Amino acid sequence: PAVTATLDADGAFRVLDVPLADGVNVITVSATDPQGRLGSTAVSVTSDRQPPTVSVLADGQALDEGAVLPGPTTLQIQVSDVAGAVEHLEIRLNGQIQAGAGELVELPVDDEGGYLLAVETTDGAGNTTRVERSFIIDGGGCSLSRIEPGDGQLLAADSGTVRGAVTEASSVEVRVPVPGGDPPVFP
Repeated sequence: PAVTATLDADGAFRVLDVPLADGVNVITVSATDPQGRLGSTAVSVTSDRQPPTVSVLADGQALDEGAVLPGPTTLQIQVSDVAGAVEHLEIRLNGQIQAGAGELVELPVDDEGGYLLAVETTDGAGNTTRVERSFIIDGGGCSLSRIEPGDGQLLAADSGTVRGAVTEASSVEVRVPVPGGDPPVFP
């Protein structure tokens, strides 16, 4: 639809809220002088209201939130945008920025343990997508982590609280040998 613009004394005009379809739009501006002569120009603009897409794979399979993987893996982070290449890509694994650019980034993860992957990408129009996935690499058996009190820690008490985290366990047992037992005697 055509809209007639109001001219100011200097010949400037402004039309607000010109509707644009998602994708390429050709905007034609025409003017008529007092003698009825026509001047016209056209500009092509791209309206991009769609954020980029991000997919996260582990060894070629979709990485679900909370996945437990049986061993070392290679993450594939794929980014795309309907209007072209993404302008910004940031990948963090457990808070550490990872190197990577382009539409496909491969990230090897070798060590057992828990991970948080965060991917943020922005397209040329400023649309942003953020994807997070937590996952665990568990090579089998129980894996204990974050044990407190820490190894070698000095305690000024005759008892204490032991805490930590474990994967693939159905129970946890905490034992302390009774002093003077040879071999050690556990209560």
